Amino acid sequence: MVYNSLWVDAFVEGKVQNRFTIISLALKKFIDQESPIIEDVNARLNIFSKQPFGHIIPAEMEEKVRNDAESARRSLINYNLTYGQVLHHLALASSNFNLPKFLQENGIPISEIQVFQEEVGQYWNQTYGLLVNRLSTVAIEMGLLASVLKKQVDLLEKIPNASYFVGFSHQHELIELFHQERDLFWKIAHDIKLTKTEVKTVHNLYISARNKTKSMILAHLKLLKNSFIDEVKRSETQLQKMLVVLSYLLGALNLFLNVEKNLIGKASGALGIFTAKKSINSGAIDRIKSALDELGVVQLTKLYSEL
Repeated sequence: MVYNSLWVDAFVEGKVQNRFTIISLALKKFIDQESPIIEDVNARLNIFSKQPFGHIIPAEMEEKVRNDAESARRSLINYNLTYGQVLHHLALASSNFNLPKFLQENGIPISEIQVFQEEVGQYWNQTYGLLVNRLSTVAIEMGLLASVLKKQVDLLEKIPNASYFVGFSHQHELIELFHQERDLFWKIAHDIKLTKTEVKTVHNLYISARNKTKSMILAHLKLLKNSFIDEVKRSETQLQKMLVVLSYLLGALNLFLNVEKNLIGKASGALGIFTAKKSINSGAIDRIKSALDELGVVQLTKLYSEL
């Protein structure tokens, strides 16, 4: 098989990677917008619950209820919008999304999928597979969250037309529903965040592949120097496979760092590999592609210096 250098871009910045980035940005915006509202309602409910029954007057209650109803309707629109975005971009990243689908979605020809799967399959569960499972769970939680808020809106819309005592009887159910909503909301905020261990795992996989690639480059250059034709051919095949693995893991690490940065505002220490003296950058991606096209001395020497 001849590996096509154009497929490196699919591993580093493919359609699936972009979809995950869009999801993480949508969830970050959602959390940032709704968390102050959630906590404001929670604070007002705590104050309201401490007032003696005789001190609660109908006008005060109706004012609070109306404000909550308007806020709840606005939030429900946002909940459903974000939920729809997550579902849309997870359409091909559902619970049964797997490596062959990832490869096909990123433009790898169907005839070559099995070969690529053999090269990068061992890394799937620790990289994109982890994100697929995590975000699929979050999508389910988002659906539940919107459902709970919809129940609150339905109750709130009935109260202004009801008597004070009928409205108050609904209040207990509303408070219980809100607490369900708040618990779900913060569970989602927790579940979307990558742990340092997860990012570090992908980082270590990349570092291992990078170091192995560098060793293989040195060995291959030595074979070229000594003109061992048969050995050179075998080495070329192995080195090309390693470059495919390297570009796959580079894309995975880049995605993990982007998702982490989007959701917590900063990337972990692993981000240093993109800024350190000997770092992976856009030039290195070009070098990998050049090496796949021609495993010559010049191309390999330049790639080695980039890694």
